Parts: sequence; C-alpha cells; structure tokens
Amino acid sequence: MSPAASIPRLTWQSLVDLAATYPPEISSRQSAINFVTALAVVKHYMGIEWIEKHTNPFINRPGYFRLNIIDGSEELAAIGGQKIVDLGELLLNLQHIEGFDSCIRRLRHGDLEPTLAELSLAGMIYVNDWPFRFVEPTGVKRSDYDYEITLRDGLEVCADAKCKIESTALSESTILNALRRLAGSCPKIDPESC
Repeated sequence: MSPAASIPRLTWQSLVDLAATYPPEISSRQSAINFVTALAVVKHYMGIEWIEKHTNPFINRPGYFRLNIIDGSEELAAIGGQKIVDLGELLLNLQHIEGFDSCIRRLRHGDLEPTLAELSLAGMIYVNDWPFRFVEPTGVKRSDYDYEITLRDGLEVCADAKCKIESTALSESTILNALRRLAGSCPKIDPESC
C-alpha cells in the first residue's frame, strides 16, 4: 500500500452483520461482544500480523496490548482486553477524521505509545464535538504538531499530544520542558510567552 493510499473504512452495518454471526458463547455476554468486535476493527486497520505481534499471550515479552491470560489472572486478562476494546473504539470513531491514515501507518510501524496518546486525545476532542484534523508529522520545527482544532469562535489552534513511557519518572521539569518544546513547534504560539 502506498503512503497516500486510503485504507477502506468500516461501516456500522458491516459490524452489525458481523455481530449477527457470533456464536451464543459470545453473543450472550456483552463484554465478549465488545472484545470480539473491537478485535475485528483492530484487525481491519492493523492486520493479523500486528495483532499476533502485539497481543499474543504466548510471547514472553511485555507489551502494551499483550493479553496476559497465561498466569490465570482474570484481572490482567480483563485489562489487556479493555485496551483492545479502547483501541477498536478509537479507530472506529476517528476513521473519518482527516489525517487518520497517518496514525495507522505509525501504529503499523511500531510507534505505539506516542500514536496511542495522539489517538486518545483525539478521542476526547471528538466526543466534545470540536472540528479537528490530524496533522502529518513533518519533523520541521514550528510545523510539527498533532492536530489543528477549530474552536467554537472559529479560531484555529494547533495542539500536540505527549506521553511518558510508563517506566519513566514524571516530574515538574519534564512536563515544563515538554510544554516549552511544544510552544517552539507551533507557529501560533510565541515560545517566549512560556
């Protein structure tokens, strides 16, 4: 697939049709319906190889989406399953937002944490009904931010999602430094005002 090629979008009807085929052991439990449907959405956008690589409980290495069912902990299995449900919901809800395909390409190439942070924040923007678009990463200072959001008064602002790797300590200075770098990357903010 070329970088410019658009990934086919899912329809609600295709998911309703899929759910109609679920066997009773799935269709009788809402949590199972949610998980299997989300997994189908993730498979559609990410592919079966991506799912195997990132969720397989039999691979002995940590991973954000790893389905931890080996040790028998229902809580750990539920957490892993909920992460898949959350990703499926984000992909389904955001699939029609301009620039979405760029997020999919980055997830496919293993850029998980920053792209998940970007999708999660986009989900919050989406549910608040603010018009926005994803901005393709450029690597060019003052042009490299994640979204352009149109506020209710028509003002267009740029925004950036940031994440900290779970193993990294969070401190006041790391947050301030990230905000200063962001202010320097957005043409609509004067970095001297930070």
